[in-house]
Amino acid sequence: MLYEVVKILLRERGKTESDRFISVALRRAIVPFEEGLALAAAQVSNTAKLAMADSIIYATAQAHQAPLITGDAAFGGLPGVSIP
Repeated sequence: MLYEVVKILLRERGKTESDRFISVALRRAIVPFEEGLALAAAQVSNTAKLAMADSIIYATAQAHQAPLITGDAAFGGLPGVSIP
């Protein structure tokens, strides 16, 4: 979710880092948030006890078989997640 990443980057790293992220992110595929993904995120939220936005992020990564690299400890222990 672009919103959440940009919000955190602005707060913790400043506008320059946020702008760099946006520049790279907008050159990548944007995944639409459709019904199937919403249902998967709801299940993730219920079983993994993640917040709504985190559930959407995790369900999206899982649906696209993409690794999720995050600094958010809330994702700790979930399959396919790397916390550097």
